[in-house]
Amino acid sequence: MDMEARPVIRLVQWSEEASFHLGKALNPCALADAKREVNSGIAQLWDCNDGEFGGYVVTRVDRTEQPRGVEWCWVACAGKGFHRFAPDFIAAAKRFNLPIRGHVNRPGLVRMYERFGFKYSETIMRMAV
Repeated sequence: MDMEARPVIRLVQWSEEASFHLGKALNPCALADAKREVNSGIAQLWDCNDGEFGGYVVTRVDRTEQPRGVEWCWVACAGKGFHRFAPDFIAAAKRFNLPIRGHVNRPGLVRMYERFGFKYSETIMRMAV
């Protein structure tokens, strides 16, 4: 019988391996911010693995002016196969009635998020001086 492995998603501490993978999705300043937020408890680091695909997700809960007052922010997703894990994160958000804001920096991720029902919200641009 050909059964797809059930994803394992667990909270973990910051590690060099997480830093390596998330460094592919974040610029050095954003990576340092994510590490600081995880280590201080502001953000959470999730290790996702299903035996074939795996990666890391950094999340935090942000206060907002929206009616709910909070939203779950997906700060960074790095690794292979996030499309396999996203439904579990979306289901968790639904259980807690949390709207989700996802930060993306690649066109392919925009398309993947749109397939899950995300809508365009904003563009942020930066310039180092």
